[in-house]
Amino acid sequence: MERILGDKIHFLILQYIQNPEYIFQYWKGIRDLSLELGILEFDRRLDFIPILRTLFRV
Repeated sequence: MERILGDKIHFLILQYIQNPEYIFQYWKGIRDLSLELGILEFDRRLDFIPILRTLFRV
């Protein structure tokens, strides 16, 4: 039972990541938070982190 539940959670996470609407909302939230915290050049810093860039691609 635990195995089935764990697999379902992983599937839901992957489905959430791959859905473009959720990716846009998640990215917009990160951008808004960075503006509130005063991090102005947050978008350009992601160019140096290829792992995060691949997560946001569809």
